Amino acid sequence: MSRNPSLYRIDGRRVPSVTEVLRIAGLVDLSAIQRDVLETARQRGQSVHTWIDGMNRGLLDGTPQEEEIAGYVEGYRKFLVDARVTVEGSEVQVVSAVYGFAGRLDLLASLNGDPWLIDVKATAAVPKEACIQTAGYRIAHGEKRKRGVLHLHRDGGFALVAHRNDREDEHDFLACLRLVYLKLRLGLAALED
Repeated sequence: MSRNPSLYRIDGRRVPSVTEVLRIAGLVDLSAIQRDVLETARQRGQSVHTWIDGMNRGLLDGTPQEEEIAGYVEGYRKFLVDARVTVEGSEVQVVSAVYGFAGRLDLLASLNGDPWLIDVKATAAVPKEACIQTAGYRIAHGEKRKRGVLHLHRDGGFALVAHRNDREDEHDFLACLRLVYLKLRLGLAALED
């Protein structure tokens, strides 16, 4: 494993992460967003994810001191209660040796008794490619589960956005992965090391 926890290796070979697959395939383009805005959003998202993971592991409780993330954490707490959530895994590393990619999914949980795979977003809107992202995580995880995005809101609200086109989304992810490996082979893209 690399020093950067978001860089993955299978049998010593560097493989793309789920998010790298989406970016290199061209589904994610943040070039029109100012760097300082992106960095602020990245830091906020990282803080929210760290706090949620700490809650899930029983290491954090209460309200975060950082006002910037307090509403998002409150939204997560409401989600846990309203959906009768049993957390089964938090920040779970998944690897597909068969297809040659890996990633870290945010949440494996039971919601009202149903098994789910969930990506948590603290963004202004749910990205359109999120359904392809959760399909990649599910392929690597290997277990059939409902999947979706938990969209946390700054004001303490939340929305669970279900992804329903399982087969189509999985095919789309694998098509993106194929394109990424083609770009890598032709030298049109490179993986960070």
